[in-house]
Amino acid sequence: QEGNLMSDSITVRQCVVRDISIDSGQPYAEASGRVPVLADRPGRPERIVIVGGGFAGFHAARTLSRTVNRRRWLRRTGTDQVEIVLISPTDYFLYLPLLPEVAAGILDPRRVAVPLADAGPGIRTVPGTVDEVHIAARRVGFTDPEGIQRTMSYHRLLLTVGSVGKLLPVPGLAEHAIGFRSIGEGLALHDHLVRQIELAAAAGAAPAAS
Repeated sequence: QEGNLMSDSITVRQCVVRDISIDSGQPYAEASGRVPVLADRPGRPERIVIVGGGFAGFHAARTLSRTVNRRRWLRRTGTDQVEIVLISPTDYFLYLPLLPEVAAGILDPRRVAVPLADAGPGIRTVPGTVDEVHIAARRVGFTDPEGIQRTMSYHRLLLTVGSVGKLLPVPGLAEHAIGFRSIGEGLALHDHLVRQIELAAAAGAAPAAS
């Protein structure tokens, strides 16, 4: 494809990749004004960057950590060192199919969240929201939890960003509905259900005799 922009609105789970640049006249970090992360120095091992810590990202990182063929990697790249970096807005992998149990009060929220640090050995977790991918420079741009814009180089890139919840055009839905894609929203729904049951019980109680 020709031009500098391949896509200007790629929606992903919990973040939006705004720009995927194909070509640029300047080095990406210089052109974007972003701060390179400290690990981006010459002589580093081959780096695989995984964007997204959901089902695909978590299991991709764990599988790569366990099964990467370091002998084959040595023949192809001259080094047997492989660095696996997982960039995610949260530091945990949420098992969404069990979120209804959290809303129902059956499971503790900690039971449905797996720390990304437990994905496997040799995996470096970087907190941040990826919003740019520069293919020619082999770099991704992301914003860390403190709002600082940073960049990270890569040799291999996995975009495992998942999906986002779609808000249907139903009148009143945006004002009154409760989302259901995070632990916080699951707990909010649980509290709402409990409150409605308590209000119904109070309304149906017989008045005390005078």
